[in-house]
Amino acid sequence: MGGRGRTRSRGARPQNGPTDAPPGTAVTRRLALLAIGTLLGILVVWLSVWFLPERSLQPPPEPEVETSSNTSPLRGEAMQLADRIVEDFPGTPEALYLRGLVLNRFGS
Repeated sequence: MGGRGRTRSRGARPQNGPTDAPPGTAVTRRLALLAIGTLLGILVVWLSVWFLPERSLQPPPEPEVETSSNTSPLRGEAMQLADRIVEDFPGTPEALYLRGLVLNRFGS
Protein backbone atom coordinates (compact mmCIF):
# COMPACT_ATOMS: atom_id res chain seq x y z
CA MET A 1 0.00 0.00 0.00
CA GLY A 2 2.95 2.33 0.36
CA GLY A 3 3.28 4.49 -2.70
CA ARG A 4 2.29 2.14 -5.52
CA GLY A 5 -1.10 3.64 -6.33
CA ARG A 6 0.16 7.16 -7.00
CA THR A 7 0.39 8.53 -10.50
CA ARG A 8 2.45 11.62 -9.69
CA SER A 9 5.63 11.78 -7.72
CA ARG A 10 6.05 14.24 -4.91
CA GLY A 11 6.96 17.77 -6.00
CA ALA A 12 6.06 17.26 -9.64
CA ARG A 13 4.10 20.03 -11.32
CA PRO A 14 0.73 19.18 -12.77
CA GLN A 15 0.35 19.30 -16.53
CA ASN A 16 -1.22 22.36 -18.08
CA GLY A 17 -4.84 21.59 -18.77
CA PRO A 18 -7.15 23.38 -21.17
CA THR A 19 -8.31 25.80 -18.39
CA ASP A 20 -4.83 26.68 -17.10
CA ALA A 21 -3.26 29.95 -18.21
CA PRO A 22 -0.03 29.76 -20.18
CA PRO A 23 3.16 30.56 -18.27
CA GLY A 24 3.96 34.26 -18.00
CA THR A 25 0.32 35.37 -17.99
CA ALA A 26 0.39 36.22 -14.28
CA VAL A 27 3.29 38.61 -14.81
CA THR A 28 1.55 40.21 -17.77
CA ARG A 29 -1.65 40.58 -15.76
CA ARG A 30 0.22 42.21 -12.87
CA LEU A 31 1.95 44.65 -15.21
CA ALA A 32 -1.38 45.53 -16.80
CA LEU A 33 -2.97 46.17 -13.38
CA LEU A 34 0.02 48.29 -12.38
CA ALA A 35 -0.30 50.34 -15.56
CA ILE A 36 -4.04 50.82 -15.06
CA GLY A 37 -3.51 51.82 -11.41
CA THR A 38 -0.83 54.31 -12.39
CA LEU A 39 -3.05 55.86 -15.05
CA LEU A 40 -5.95 56.12 -12.60
CA GLY A 41 -3.69 57.80 -10.04
CA ILE A 42 -2.50 60.32 -12.62
CA LEU A 43 -6.10 60.97 -13.64
CA VAL A 44 -7.18 61.62 -10.03
CA VAL A 45 -4.31 64.06 -9.47
CA TRP A 46 -5.05 65.85 -12.74
CA LEU A 47 -8.76 66.16 -11.93
CA SER A 48 -8.03 67.45 -8.43
CA VAL A 49 -5.69 70.11 -9.80
CA TRP A 50 -8.13 71.36 -12.42
CA PHE A 51 -11.49 71.04 -10.70
CA LEU A 52 -10.96 71.67 -6.99
CA PRO A 53 -11.23 75.30 -5.86
CA GLU A 54 -7.99 77.15 -5.38
CA ARG A 55 -6.82 77.77 -1.86
CA SER A 56 -5.38 81.15 -1.18
CA LEU A 57 -1.94 81.35 0.35
CA GLN A 58 -2.72 84.77 1.79
CA PRO A 59 -3.47 85.02 5.51
CA PRO A 60 -7.10 85.63 6.43
CA PRO A 61 -8.10 89.25 6.85
CA GLU A 62 -7.90 90.78 10.29
CA PRO A 63 -11.23 91.14 12.11
CA GLU A 64 -12.55 94.65 12.16
CA VAL A 65 -12.34 96.40 15.52
CA GLU A 66 -15.54 98.11 16.54
CA THR A 67 -14.90 101.82 16.95
CA SER A 68 -18.39 103.03 17.70
CA SER A 69 -19.05 105.24 20.69
CA ASN A 70 -20.86 102.39 22.48
CA THR A 71 -17.70 100.27 22.77
CA SER A 72 -15.49 102.98 24.26
CA PRO A 73 -16.85 102.71 27.84
CA LEU A 74 -17.08 98.94 27.50
CA ARG A 75 -13.48 98.78 26.29
CA GLY A 76 -12.24 100.83 29.25
CA GLU A 77 -14.13 98.69 31.74
CA ALA A 78 -12.91 95.44 30.14
CA MET A 79 -9.31 96.66 30.17
CA GLN A 80 -9.54 97.72 33.84
CA LEU A 81 -11.02 94.37 34.81
CA ALA A 82 -8.39 92.42 32.85
CA ASP A 83 -5.57 94.48 34.42
CA ARG A 84 -7.04 93.94 37.88
CA ILE A 85 -7.22 90.17 37.34
CA VAL A 86 -3.58 90.15 36.18
CA GLU A 87 -2.59 92.09 39.34
CA ASP A 88 -4.64 89.80 41.63
CA PHE A 89 -3.25 86.63 40.06
CA PRO A 90 0.30 87.48 38.94
CA GLY A 91 2.09 84.97 36.76
CA THR A 92 -0.90 82.75 36.10
CA PRO A 93 -1.38 81.84 32.46
CA GLU A 94 -5.16 82.11 32.71
CA ALA A 95 -5.04 85.77 33.76
CA LEU A 96 -2.62 86.62 30.98
CA TYR A 97 -4.76 84.70 28.51
CA LEU A 98 -7.85 86.66 29.58
CA ARG A 99 -6.01 89.93 29.13
CA GLY A 100 -4.92 88.80 25.68
CA LEU A 101 -8.53 87.99 24.77
CA VAL A 102 -9.64 91.45 25.88
CA LEU A 103 -6.85 93.10 23.88
CA ASN A 104 -7.73 91.00 20.85
CA ARG A 105 -11.42 91.82 21.11
CA PHE A 106 -11.13 95.57 21.66
CA GLY A 107 -7.78 96.27 20.03
CA SER A 108 -4.60 97.31 21.76
